[in-house]
Amino acid sequence: MVEILCPHCEEEIELDDDAVGEFSCPYCDGEFEWGEPEEEEADLDFGDFNKVHSGTIGLIYKPAMLAFTLVMVIITVVGLNSGSWYGASATMEDSNGEGEINYDFGLSEAEVSAHYVGDGGNDTLKTDDIFGYEDMEKELLRMQKKLEEREEGFATAESVGLGEMADWWADWASSGSLLYFFLIMSLIFFIIILISKILLLLDEKGNMELPANLIGVLNKGDNISTFVTGILLLIGCVIYAIMIPGVLDGSTASPFSSTGCISGHCDNDTDLSAGMGMIWWTTIILSIGYCSASILGLMEEWKIADAQAS
Repeated sequence: MVEILCPHCEEEIELDDDAVGEFSCPYCDGEFEWGEPEEEEADLDFGDFNKVHSGTIGLIYKPAMLAFTLVMVIITVVGLNSGSWYGASATMEDSNGEGEINYDFGLSEAEVSAHYVGDGGNDTLKTDDIFGYEDMEKELLRMQKKLEEREEGFATAESVGLGEMADWWADWASSGSLLYFFLIMSLIFFIIILISKILLLLDEKGNMELPANLIGVLNKGDNISTFVTGILLLIGCVIYAIMIPGVLDGSTASPFSSTGCISGHCDNDTDLSAGMGMIWWTTIILSIGYCSASILGLMEEWKIADAQAS
């Protein structure tokens, strides 16, 4: 109990220690206010958002999204070092033997492997080369310039072809650089999100104590940041698929034009196939799944916001 003086009659009045609000003096019936309400603005702002992962949903959703984010970090790192974003292969067969050539396109270089077996299996040839996109572009432009100088500035069919091939490799370089940018940005955001989720989980398990305001901010931005980052990576992969120069588009600049295959139609007994690589498909599928999982969390937040409004 606490003793105070009535502001009207100055008689002593006893109130509870936690008494707050308007009171009436028992001696003079005068009304007065006592105490100040505690500031609960932070709890009002963030309290309900902190419940979004509580209960059964929290037991499953939070650890699952933490693991999913770790998977996205790993797949992004793998993607940055992968040489299998796009692949193409051609198999050829004639009376002398059969052969196969494979192209694996990465972000900055292509690995080319060729295998030929002839003369009843007695003649075998295997080669493996790596071609950097920018190096190939520079070399072809150098050859084009040298040829034009020899032809006294006239653009022959051969020099035009060299220019087209240089442009073909330049397109690979630009599309690879753009995807590299999206991968780096996504990796940075994934790492930040991963740290945020770890902090929230440690706080929830009692292993560390975070300020209530910080927990509220992290919970509010958690699902939005996961959705935006997943979309960022997805957009990067889609733009890459649109920008890359095809090997089946009929372009004579494609190295596969020398195999007799244009737009998928091959002369003699030659078969050509090409398409997006395994790392591209894996990244696309995981990005869609990551975005979908974050939408579930956003829906829970919207339900809580609707409940607050009503």
